[in-house]
Amino acid sequence: MAVSRNVWNAQISKDRWPAGWHCPTCSGGYLHLLPDTFHFDEAASSRHAHGEVWFEPDHVENRFCGMLRCSNRDCEEVVVVVGTGNVLHITSADLPDDSWVEQFVPVFVHPPARFIELAEAIPFEIREQLLLSFSVLWVSPSAAANHVRVAVEKLMDKLKVARSRRQPGSKAARLTLHARIANLHKKHSEVSDALLAIKWIGNAGSHLGELSRDDVFDAYDILENVLNKLFVKNDETTRKLVREINKRKGPRTRRGKKDSLLA
Repeated sequence: MAVSRNVWNAQISKDRWPAGWHCPTCSGGYLHLLPDTFHFDEAASSRHAHGEVWFEPDHVENRFCGMLRCSNRDCEEVVVVVGTGNVLHITSADLPDDSWVEQFVPVFVHPPARFIELAEAIPFEIREQLLLSFSVLWVSPSAAANHVRVAVEKLMDKLKVARSRRQPGSKAARLTLHARIANLHKKHSEVSDALLAIKWIGNAGSHLGELSRDDVFDAYDILENVLNKLFVKNDETTRKLVREINKRKGPRTRRGKKDSLLA
């Protein structure tokens, strides 16, 4: 199942939690905001700037915390969310001319949200790296992408793709991830192409600066299909997405463009 971008990118307000957050423990229930648990206040640096001539309401920086509970009565897991926020100018015929609304984005969620399904048939080492990726995605998409890259390395090990190559008269040289993926092409050409697309996304996170959440969501979509194909069932892979990223040799979003606070 592909990442539900409209769910995970939905804006959060103090009065409404986006619908569709699956419980990370049971995967069957949905998370709802517990009454009276959402609290926020303005950061000290923001408060101290109020008297500056340049200060405007959209310079406000808030901090928030809240608790969510699973709707599944057999689970009722509790999830803690911490994050930041700002204020957004709202224009509406039903509101005063000068209406500002607080909006928020998580930077820490525990237990981590599961953006894709991780079947038990998937090797532990791979699932472990993806869970680490999920846990840091909110605060650093680039760090999340690096964990996806490590998951691909672990997958190469499970598929028994050589880590090194010995040249005549020299010591064995460690193979790059790109080389290992290329070596897989003869046996699993479609899987190799998909993993190459993930590698390009990981490269952008490591060498070209910050990625967007949507870039990492692309990597999750591709890897989920690969893992289902290899370990769960023969799902049709996201061929179009793979071709596009491989053609660009990088993520689909414009280079240098970073997530805004509430992107």
